[in-house]
Amino acid sequence: MDCHNKKTTIKKHPVYYKKKSANKSANKCIRLKIVLLEGNSGPMGPIGHSGPAGPEGLQGPTGPQGLTGERGLQGAPGPQGLPGGLLAFYDFIEIPDPMVPGSSPIETVTLPIFPAETGPEIVVSDQFLSLDNIDVSSRIELQVTIVWSFSFISLTAPELATASQKMNFSIFRDIPLFGQRICTTVDSGKITQINLEGTGTTLISGTVTTSFECTDTQVAGPSATYYLTAASGVASGLNAQFNGPPVPITNFMNPTINEIHFSGKVIRPNSN
Repeated sequence: MDCHNKKTTIKKHPVYYKKKSANKSANKCIRLKIVLLEGNSGPMGPIGHSGPAGPEGLQGPTGPQGLTGERGLQGAPGPQGLPGGLLAFYDFIEIPDPMVPGSSPIETVTLPIFPAETGPEIVVSDQFLSLDNIDVSSRIELQVTIVWSFSFISLTAPELATASQKMNFSIFRDIPLFGQRICTTVDSGKITQINLEGTGTTLISGTVTTSFECTDTQVAGPSATYYLTAASGVASGLNAQFNGPPVPITNFMNPTINEIHFSGKVIRPNSN
């Protein structure tokens, strides 16, 4: 076999080609050994457009639970409710309407005339409690809060004054003033005032809040109405200028009732 070697350096790894003639007897071949070498890289082509977003992957497992935070402070306990089924009926009055600002006084109560110690009794407002579902074994709890005020005019400043005013409040059943008086409370308000400025007189006013409650029983039912009344007690006080002796206050004004909250509950007897 007569083979001729030719070497061409083109690529690193050799590649061999073998060619046979049609005449086997000639048995000639040409063997080429080609070595390829890498050339310098050409410039990078432009970046193609981004393909569409692939499908969203599966949601990963839930992470571990964080540490428990500190426990907050416990709130104040709410009012204790009645045992289930004992409250048979409830009604309330609230004057003036809390949603209406700047309301005028509800009633003006006349002061007593000496030597009387109590002025004329009046019904506080034309509104009243109306309670139903009453039988003779029920008890009726009544609660009242009244805001009232009294006033007088001081001597010319500089001066000091101290004064007090009594008030009587009652609850009547069914007929105001002439029905059954359920309960009465007597309260008083006090003012101490010092005025060192100016040379004129001053209108002195005091505001008092009176709260009371009572229970009515043995009511035949099946319904009842309750009325709130008021009567002024005696007002008294002393006023003194810094250069003179104290003198009685004689110009008290009639007290006024400015706000009332009146509620009633019908409670069935406790079966226990």
